[in-house]
Amino acid sequence: MRFINVPHMRPAKLRRMIGHPCFETLLELHRLDCLASFGGLDTYHLVQKVQAELANQPVLPPRWITGRDLIALGMKPGPQIGHWLELAYEAQLENRYPDRDTLLAWLARAVATGTEPNPQA
Repeated sequence: MRFINVPHMRPAKLRRMIGHPCFETLLELHRLDCLASFGGLDTYHLVQKVQAELANQPVLPPRWITGRDLIALGMKPGPQIGHWLELAYEAQLENRYPDRDTLLAWLARAVATGTEPNPQA
């Protein structure tokens, strides 16, 4: 894990990092490394702030969209489904859509037009 990148990480990437099973140990190692080298704990405190913001919700919630949902939208089974599932989960983690139905509608438009969805939209 690259804590140096935390200030520039997209929210989904940071949530995945915090959701890692060994994250607490890695965060403590990062803190000790900072104290032993240059003493700056800005990144450590930033991560703690994000952890506090996520305290009342699952860091990595269950996925709203499944491969079956994408197949029901007309996608053919194959490796591209995994790619689209990752785009959908990233959008979910970044709270770009308020609920499953809105996220599914976003994917449906992309499947209907045959274009890959833009995760920034």
